[in-house]
Amino acid sequence: MKFFLVGLCLLTGVVFADDFFGISFSSSPEKDFEALFESLLDGDISAAKSYIRHLESIRPELAGKISISDFKIPVLASSHPPASSAAQTCLDPDALHYMKDLFFTALKENHSFKSAWKTMQKRVAQRVQLAPSRRAFKGKVLLLEIDGILVKESETELLFLSTKSLETIQKGDSLEGYCWKLPGLSYSYEIAPEKFKAIDLYTDSLWWDY
Repeated sequence: MKFFLVGLCLLTGVVFADDFFGISFSSSPEKDFEALFESLLDGDISAAKSYIRHLESIRPELAGKISISDFKIPVLASSHPPASSAAQTCLDPDALHYMKDLFFTALKENHSFKSAWKTMQKRVAQRVQLAPSRRAFKGKVLLLEIDGILVKESETELLFLSTKSLETIQKGDSLEGYCWKLPGLSYSYEIAPEKFKAIDLYTDSLWWDY
């Protein structure tokens, strides 16, 4: 079996090794980046730091460019804010999946590791800029559209919400949570025949391509 594994590694060009704590490293940066993201999603910060150190050793151009803080977002930008009110930043699962998709998509588009990392950081920074627009909402679903839902918050207040959860939402459902305003975008609601009202557009998560 050992001979078979060695042969397989030689054929694929990927070599695995364990550190003192039994963490499996690869000679392939892609594999280590994959494991880094998975460690963060599992909440294993110690393993994540080990993968960062190993990446820096096999890709010197990344040395000093990656830290755990790079994967954290402001609490105001999180759909899953931590219980601690003192926390300013956090590791958000939706944001981590978004970062992971951005990074590996850039690699598939033939970006270098350094370029893919910078591309990811730039896109994340653009979303983080929307964090201060977060507000709470509570209301009933008035209308379902292909790209979102119309929520009635009061007799005079309407909110159009872009959401990933359309399949689980029905007309008349009561909803509450946090949302973020999408600047420059609005929804035209027909309040009477041929009479429309522009309603601000919000999203229930910054971490998907709405």
